[in-house]
Amino acid sequence: MQKMKKQSQDNIILAHLKKGKTISTMEAFKLFGIVDLQSVIRNIRKTTDVQDKWVKGINQYGEPTRYKQYFLGAA
Repeated sequence: MQKMKKQSQDNIILAHLKKGKTISTMEAFKLFGIVDLQSVIRNIRKTTDVQDKWVKGINQYGEPTRYKQYFLGAA
């Protein structure tokens, strides 16, 4: 039986972004089990234009909060 090669977290997130999607820390954890998205984004930025923006939201207690959402920059 042949083992499947495990994808790196960088490749997983980059593939997600290349589909035109955005990603936040919570989404990275829920979708891929990636806890340290900031580190992954830092690695990807060495070779790829990854942009971010602050997004306002409401937390679980009904209080205003904000978080970063990452996306690929214009090529």
